[in-house]
Amino acid sequence: MSKQPDNTYVPKFIKDTPWYAGEHQREETTEKHIKDQFIRHKGVGKGCKNCGLPHNEKDCFEKPKRRKVTKHLDTIMVRNTDDWDSKRDKWFGYNADEEYQEQLAKWNANEAKKQKAILLKALSAQVDILYNWMVQGGEVKLTEAEQVELEKEILDEYCGEGVKRYSQDTVDLANEGFVGESKVNEFEGSKVFAWGREKASDTTDVVKGPGVDHGSDGQTKEQKSAIEEKRRKLLEKYK
Repeated sequence: MSKQPDNTYVPKFIKDTPWYAGEHQREETTEKHIKDQFIRHKGVGKGCKNCGLPHNEKDCFEKPKRRKVTKHLDTIMVRNTDDWDSKRDKWFGYNADEEYQEQLAKWNANEAKKQKAILLKALSAQVDILYNWMVQGGEVKLTEAEQVELEKEILDEYCGEGVKRYSQDTVDLANEGFVGESKVNEFEGSKVFAWGREKASDTTDVVKGPGVDHGSDGQTKEQKSAIEEKRRKLLEKYK
């Protein structure tokens, strides 16, 4: 008992040690060495075929079993020593680590998909620039040196060694479809020569203009489909 005066606001059963908190409420430690599992063997001799104990089958008090003792192998029987509350617990036997690992794997997979989608989106934008250089030509107003340098940066950042080797072995794709700075004089001279030759001749060739089958830019449907096919193959190549 405490030597301090009693506080009327603190009940006695809270202030003092309760009477039921004795040794009989502690966990039993004398039976910890007893194992809760044993090996059940086949029935031996004239033992009961239902439970395996040494008595007649007609005197057995166990529930009749479909599989007899003589027909199954040795099994390990575990005696469950859980109390009444733990057996009726809603989360009894639940392992949260397994479910967490599954969710973690799903999160990592979704994050990898997001990163891949971002990379493919950036790669598609860069491939569109390359497509404008290779197919349409001249839409991006860059110098010849800037175009070659940007193409090298794109290949180094997004493509592998195989794609770079393929680009080096084939024709210079960055200069395909338009006239470079080094060939401007030659190109202008060829235009003047063609104009003078056409003016000197007496015959006039009739050139058919854009018709129904042509688009607004003077390209036919076949040419547009060929360009789209080439663009699709280019995207697949740089993925």
